[in-house]
Amino acid sequence: YTYGGYNGGAWDGSANVSGTLSVSFPPCSADFSEDFTGVSVSGYQSGTVTINGNDWTVNGAGNTGYASSSLGGASAITINDDVVEAHITTPLLNTAGRVSFDYAYINGSSSNTFVLQTSTDGVTFTTVDTRTLGAGANQNLTPYSYLLNEDGPVYIRIMSDEEDAHIFIDNFVATCYSLPTIPMELPVTFDDPTINYGTIDFGGNASSFVVDPTDASNNVVQTIKTAGSQTWAGTSLATYVNAQEIGFASAIPFTSGNQSISVRVWSPRAGLPVMLKIEDQSNNTIFVEAQDTLSVANAWDTLIFDYSNATNGALDLSNTYDKVALFYDFNTAGA
Repeated sequence: YTYGGYNGGAWDGSANVSGTLSVSFPPCSADFSEDFTGVSVSGYQSGTVTINGNDWTVNGAGNTGYASSSLGGASAITINDDVVEAHITTPLLNTAGRVSFDYAYINGSSSNTFVLQTSTDGVTFTTVDTRTLGAGANQNLTPYSYLLNEDGPVYIRIMSDEEDAHIFIDNFVATCYSLPTIPMELPVTFDDPTINYGTIDFGGNASSFVVDPTDASNNVVQTIKTAGSQTWAGTSLATYVNAQEIGFASAIPFTSGNQSISVRVWSPRAGLPVMLKIEDQSNNTIFVEAQDTLSVANAWDTLIFDYSNATNGALDLSNTYDKVALFYDFNTAGA
């Protein structure tokens, strides 16, 4: 069976196999940068443009002379106005950490936008950020920055889709990917590239990070309760640090009036029992379990795990609970 999990306190995503966290990514030895100095692209081009030895893909873009005259002699490339999906796209980069560049614009309107997009195949692009210009013109280069943290090969695109403005781009930099170091906290969304998300499977579960099949902008965890897995097969929301399982950076903030956790779960079957166990990561003898049941199939369902009505153990507000584990189809062996 395939399930999903945690997004904003709901389990809709994460990655690991049988208790061993493994992260791999292509090497990146230097930042990718382009300041367009000495570059001359006449008119607006569509196709491949070689810039300082690197092949960029463009559509309705180029005209470096127009950019220079509009920016007081600065070197930049222009993305044209009123062109469907006008863009500049980098060569394939090994990885990408923080993306930054300077932009300016003229002949536009305050509602005009440009978007930052990424792709792994150079064909299908996903928008990761949108910037609204906020004025009709600004011929002073303005810094832009976005933490992408893609740990594999990626194309990066700056696109203006049929907007009024001519947009000028200069000083493009994509740093190398760096492993996120900020520990998890609730709510867990799997969408913040600075957070060190992780799962640890046991008893036969197999989890991985995937894109939400119903929302391409949402990252989730897919968990499979494999054939032959144990009745108690589960998945902890945790990472390994110095051979120790680490959950949340701080305790779940239970109070006398708030003793539940919500989890969004997608499953191909309704009626499955799901158990969420909370525990003290430094003392696993301190734990409480609560259950809920999936009410829909092939759709996201928000489950509520109420620890004031626990199925095993009793919530003690004097204890620390800073780690969770999900058990899908609890008490049934994988088939």
